[in-house]
Amino acid sequence: ENPNCLNYIGIAAWLDPKTRTKYISDHLNAHSSLFPARLFHTFTSSPTRAILRSPSTSPTLGLTNLGATCYANALLQCWFADPQFRSRVYKYAGADPTIHALALVFAAMQHSRQPWLAPRAFLEHLQVERGVQQDAQEFGKLVMQLMDDRCKPFQSTGMVGGKGEYVTTCTACSTATRSPHTFHEVLVHPSVAGEGVQELVDRAVGADELLDGDNAVLCQVCKEKNPATRHLELQAMSRSICIQVLRFTYDAKTQTRKKNATSIKIPKRLKLVGEMWALSAVVVHKGRAAHAGHYVAVIRQAGGADTGAGAGEEKWILVDDEKVTTLGARDSWTKDPISSTEAYLLYFTRESELQQETGQARVEVPQEFMEEVEALDAEWVGKANEISLLHESIESDFDKQLAHRLHLYQTLHLPTLDTPCAYLPNRLLDLVFSPTSNLPLDLGDPHFDPYRLVTCPHGRLDPREMHYVRRVTISGAHELMDFVRQFAPDNPALARDPLTSLVGGGAKCKECVADVLTHHERVAFRKDGWNAWQQVPPPSRKSSAPAAAPPPTYWVPAEWIAECLDLHELVPPRPEHLDSLHCSHHKLTPNATARVQVSDAHVEVLRAFCPEYAPVRTDELTECATCRAQLERDERDAQERLDAAGTEREQLCAVMPGDWALAAMDNPVEMELARAQDHVRACIEYAGGDEQGAGSVARDAIRVAREHYQGVWQRYHGWIPSAQLPDKFVVLPANFITSWWRFTLDPAAAMRPKLVRFMDLLCTEHRMLKYDPREMLDRSLLKFAIVPRQVWDELIGVFYPSDGGAGGDVVGDETPVCKECRERELVSRNEKGDPKYEVLVTVRKRGSGTDAVGKPGRGAAAKKSNGSGVPSQALPPLPPVFRHRPFPVATDHAQ
Repeated sequence: ENPNCLNYIGIAAWLDPKTRTKYISDHLNAHSSLFPARLFHTFTSSPTRAILRSPSTSPTLGLTNLGATCYANALLQCWFADPQFRSRVYKYAGADPTIHALALVFAAMQHSRQPWLAPRAFLEHLQVERGVQQDAQEFGKLVMQLMDDRCKPFQSTGMVGGKGEYVTTCTACSTATRSPHTFHEVLVHPSVAGEGVQELVDRAVGADELLDGDNAVLCQVCKEKNPATRHLELQAMSRSICIQVLRFTYDAKTQTRKKNATSIKIPKRLKLVGEMWALSAVVVHKGRAAHAGHYVAVIRQAGGADTGAGAGEEKWILVDDEKVTTLGARDSWTKDPISSTEAYLLYFTRESELQQETGQARVEVPQEFMEEVEALDAEWVGKANEISLLHESIESDFDKQLAHRLHLYQTLHLPTLDTPCAYLPNRLLDLVFSPTSNLPLDLGDPHFDPYRLVTCPHGRLDPREMHYVRRVTISGAHELMDFVRQFAPDNPALARDPLTSLVGGGAKCKECVADVLTHHERVAFRKDGWNAWQQVPPPSRKSSAPAAAPPPTYWVPAEWIAECLDLHELVPPRPEHLDSLHCSHHKLTPNATARVQVSDAHVEVLRAFCPEYAPVRTDELTECATCRAQLERDERDAQERLDAAGTEREQLCAVMPGDWALAAMDNPVEMELARAQDHVRACIEYAGGDEQGAGSVARDAIRVAREHYQGVWQRYHGWIPSAQLPDKFVVLPANFITSWWRFTLDPAAAMRPKLVRFMDLLCTEHRMLKYDPREMLDRSLLKFAIVPRQVWDELIGVFYPSDGGAGGDVVGDETPVCKECRERELVSRNEKGDPKYEVLVTVRKRGSGTDAVGKPGRGAAAKKSNGSGVPSQALPPLPPVFRHRPFPVATDHAQ
């Protein structure tokens, strides 16, 4: 608030590196619509410009995830790693638009200089729905079948998969029937952890499958359905084979799809149909759920064929969408065998063909695709250069603005306090020096006037608002105003010269300065008057001599004295203060709390410091007899109501057993219970959440907190123990008990309840109890109170002898409980959507002093020592308790 200090006006924020980063980011985002979204995001998220890729040294090109399309990206990487498959795609690219789009993806992955590629056109041809996770195996089979259907010569089974026969043998006549079978993958089902893929494949291919029941086969010899066995015989194998690990199974009990996370061992070499096969790629599904997760690919790259590896060199890479990582020798995926719980699709290639490919020339990309890739690269490089130039321009603009504001800040400083100065409003300085302000928008408002809050009604600087201005040099003020006017040339408030009226010592308004001085003098004068008033002793009601007359006294308003006491000033009384001394009959009010008797010495102080006020003498104003009589009648009526309420309370306590009514009343016991429970939680949090690993001090604190909570709970709910529940009872609504008890506590403020609304305890649909009075959880809701039937009869006779006070049929032990509505009430939610109740349950193992997971519980720890040398006994488990929100929630909601 010092007008001579120019700190904290915003210049420090310009020097913060975060301000520079945010300024550049905000101005770049304003031009984001001019560039491809992915390119723009990649460039702006990195402090350096995007680096061009070198196809000759990069292992592969990452693919952009277009919205849960990781399954497609992983398969594309596996297919691209097969040079024969890639060559066939190039060969038949003209046969179908989908194959053409796939060929363009492969060409870009092989020769593009972009750091990543979005296979948007290929997925659009397949009509893939973005944002929806799909199964990688199903997607791969769909693509292969589509290319086979649209281009017969493609023959995907000649590249991945093979042909075989299913041999079905009738168990009755042993007749064997052969049926041809074309497959893209071999299915294996791991059931034992650590089982090898070689064993799984041998079992899947050679093992007999029993077909019986609904799966029985119609035998052509027996002419009827008989049980049969079936096994697969592999015949012609393509150069590559895919082994699908059945990771996703259907659980018939829960009717859900679950993931099989059984670990398997994947060898680098596999023997199948008398030949050796080498592992070339793996599609991995990460995540625990079957309906979600993330797909990545692990690919083997041999030297000499578009891999960036030297001849004879072998390496493994991990491709996670756009991210491509070369795996080291210590990585688990480079071991032999590989142990994995997430491997899903395993691609093996015949070793003889891999040896022929090693050292051969790279797969040539057709010229038409090379031209398209070069055109895409040129467009990408052009856009990247534009973003780079824009980035440099914004950086230069920021540097210029920073330099200009530093110059303004330095020119505004006064060399001495006596230097002639100008006054600039803080509001204007904040806009100029704040990095987040939008000067054209903020200053362009025609109603914007930074001087409005600092000028007085006379048009000059208001001395009362000096904390809203800063004293600056005259030359600096001119320069700053010239800078501001270029953003709002038509704003009349900025057009005037700040030196015209707000300059030097003549800037401040002399009239307002005089008013300020007068106000300060007046306040000081009133404070002196109040100090003098307090030094006067109160008037004495006894005379100094028997024959002498008592000194005169005066009446003053009590509200006026209270206001002076609050202000510590002797201020003149207001009209409403003076009116409080009189009743409606214009006489002295009988309300003694509205007036204060003062002495003649007090009046002398008033004459000196507040001469405009003359108090009334006590002998000049008589008390109103009519109002006095009415006041006495009101006091008698109030006392009678209070006595009647006390009598009813005594009768109520005599009729009712124990403290049953306390549980339904608005008393602090429930809050005490909540505080005790929160104390237990706080102690556990103090121990770091690990009670057993905590120190002795923390464990003792938790034990004491739990004992306190249990004691409060037992005291709170002791009025409704299950063992003492009477055979015949009546259930009363809690609001009835609460209303009755409030009436007995304060009959003047609360009305006596006239009717018991049993309907509040019944459900509207079935007219049955929506709470179970025999259940502890329901009783802990504090929605009702249980009264023995004979007590209810006495209650009716004492308080409602005429009509019984029952609103409808009496609800009690004979009223059935609606289970459906009770469950709905217990799990109901409030208007905010949060559960109305939460349950706190403590589970302990019986007799062992351990908790449910086998760790030493509080009982076991307490038996060792309680700090006093006396063995402590394990406390019994805490009963479950429902309690109302909005207390803090520490456990899951019980529903």
